[in-house]
Amino acid sequence: MEKYKNIVKIEEVRRLAENKEYKKAALIIDDMNIKKIKAIIDLTTIADVLIQNHRYEEATEVLNKVYNRTQSRRVVNQLLEVSIRSKDLPLVKKYYKEYIELAPRDPWRFIFKYLMLRLEDRPIEEQITQLEELKNQEYMEEWAYELAGLYHKAGMEKECIEECNNIILWFATGEYVKRAELLKNHHEGKVDLLAILKEKQLEEQKQKEAEEANEEKEDIEEDKEKKEFQAEEVQEEEKDILEEYFQGTDIDYKGIFAEFLNSIETKQQIVNILEEIDSNKATYLNLIVSSDKSLTDTVSFTKALLKVLYRLKMIKCEKVGMIDAKDFNTIDYKRKKKVIKNCSLIIENASLMEEQAVDDVEELILDKNQTILVVLLDEEEKINELFEKQPQLFLYFHNRVML
Repeated sequence: MEKYKNIVKIEEVRRLAENKEYKKAALIIDDMNIKKIKAIIDLTTIADVLIQNHRYEEATEVLNKVYNRTQSRRVVNQLLEVSIRSKDLPLVKKYYKEYIELAPRDPWRFIFKYLMLRLEDRPIEEQITQLEELKNQEYMEEWAYELAGLYHKAGMEKECIEECNNIILWFATGEYVKRAELLKNHHEGKVDLLAILKEKQLEEQKQKEAEEANEEKEDIEEDKEKKEFQAEEVQEEEKDILEEYFQGTDIDYKGIFAEFLNSIETKQQIVNILEEIDSNKATYLNLIVSSDKSLTDTVSFTKALLKVLYRLKMIKCEKVGMIDAKDFNTIDYKRKKKVIKNCSLIIENASLMEEQAVDDVEELILDKNQTILVVLLDEEEKINELFEKQPQLFLYFHNRVML
C-alpha cells in the first residue's frame, strides 16, 4: 500500500515540478518516506525540487544516495549545482573536475567554470572569456544577457550594446529581451537604468510580500485523484533500443535526451532520424520537428537532437540560435545573412512564415558561405499547410521527427 501511495505522490511531484510549482511539490515530499524511494529518476526529481526550495543539505543527502549507486552525468551535474548554490568552493572544484571528465565537450562546462570563477572572485575579464566561449558553441538567452551584464560592469559599452542587439534579434520576446532593451537604452542615453531598477525592485518586493501573505498550504488528499496507473515501471534492465546505436561512442545520450527517453515511441523516432540522416545522401540535412507537446518541450528535444547530431559529426554546426517566425518575417535579408551564420537555426511557429521569409530561408540554405542548418518547429497539421503553400520547402527539408 505504501509503495502505491509513493508512486501516486511522486507522479504528483513530477507534475508540479514540470509546472514550476516547487513549493507545493516540496509539501508532498515532506509527507513521503524518501528512504523507501529506490528509483534513480525519482530521487533526482526529488533533489531538483529540494534545490529549487533552497534546501541544499537535504538535496545533497538525496543526491549522495544516487551518487553511491551511479556517478552519472546528471547526478554530478546536480551535485555541482548544489555546491555552487551553497558556495562550497572545494566541492565545486571536485564536482567540476568529475563533470569535465564525464562531459568534456558539453557547453555547460563554460557556465559552470564561469560560476566557479565568480565564486572565486576572479577578474571580470576571465569570467567574460568563459561566456564568450559558450556563445561560440551555443547561444543561450539567459547567459547571453549575463555576458551583456559583464560587458556593462567592465565598462565595455560597445560590446554591451552589440550583445544586447544580438539578444533582441535572436530571441525577439521574453524577459531577457526586455532586460537587454533596457540595458541597451541605458547605454544609448534613452533611459535612467538605476531609477527603473529601483522601481522594479520595489514592485517585486511588494509582490513578494503579497504572495507570502496570501500563500496557504494546501491539504493534499492522497486518494483525491485516483488515476488509472499502470504499475508497469520501465525496467532499467530492459534493452535500450538506442544503446546499440551509440555503442562505441563517448556520447552520453541518456544525459542529453533525459526525460525524452521515457517514451519508447520517442526513442524509436530518435533512432529513425539518426539512421535516416546517417544513410541519407541528400545535400540538405534540414529538419522538421512537429509535436502536440508544449513548445518548451519541443525546443528542448530539438536542441538535444542537434547536440547529438553534432557529436556524431553528422552536422557541422555546434552553435544553436532560435527565433520566432513572426520576428523572422520582420528582419531584412542582409541582416539575416550577417547574423545567422555557421549555426543551426530553430524557427518556432514556422507555419507563420511569410512568403518572403520562406524565400530568405531558401537563400540562406543555398549560400555555401552561411553553413546553416534550419529546423522548423510547429504542430504537424500547420507544418503540412505551410508546405502546401510553399512547396519549394520540400526540396530542402527531407528529415522529419514527429513527437
